Amino acid sequence: MWGKASHIRGLMGNATKLIVAVTGLLVALGTLIGAISVTLGRSSEPGSGGVTIVLNSPEAYAEFLNNHPASR
Repeated sequence: MWGKASHIRGLMGNATKLIVAVTGLLVALGTLIGAISVTLGRSSEPGSGGVTIVLNSPEAYAEFLNNHPASR
């Protein structure tokens, strides 16, 4: 009787290890695909990475803050 319980416990342990291994592989694969897509999605053109706002005076800074969507 103890042999069967031990065998079932061993199978469940193996199933758990398999699930953990498959999950780890999926996470690693997703990370790799994400890193590759970010790398390939980059543009070499200057200014393509975002918007640069030049606030060269206190007035420009105040105007930027007053007109910013988050301040409404």
